[in-house]
Amino acid sequence: MLSGDDFEPRWTVVPKRGDPVVGLADNNDVLFEDRRRQRETGHRELYEPILALTHSGTLVTLADPYADPDDPRGKEPVRVIGSSDVAQQPCAGERELLADKVSGTALVLCTTDERTHVTAVTG
Repeated sequence: MLSGDDFEPRWTVVPKRGDPVVGLADNNDVLFEDRRRQRETGHRELYEPILALTHSGTLVTLADPYADPDDPRGKEPVRVIGSSDVAQQPCAGERELLADKVSGTALVLCTTDERTHVTAVTG
């Protein structure tokens, strides 16, 4: 993931060793509250959701914590908060990801020369 005018690396997450990310869906306009982490830390925990698709077809949910400029803790690292193999199936072509994180719907595409197979995942 790259960010900023100079395209400096902002974070790197490898969901599964040897299974590279082939698709990302993020939306910087959406913030979710992590109530579980809030109970653990005692602080309000907001994050921007990122959905990643790996080469094998695993969907991985990442949390990019929102950093309040006045918070002395600073920016926390991106963390994996969930994964699912529900869309994992053989693909002889290229995988792509289309997602609407607000509704929790993702489309995992496998495109070959002959056709495109689509798996819809809701959650």
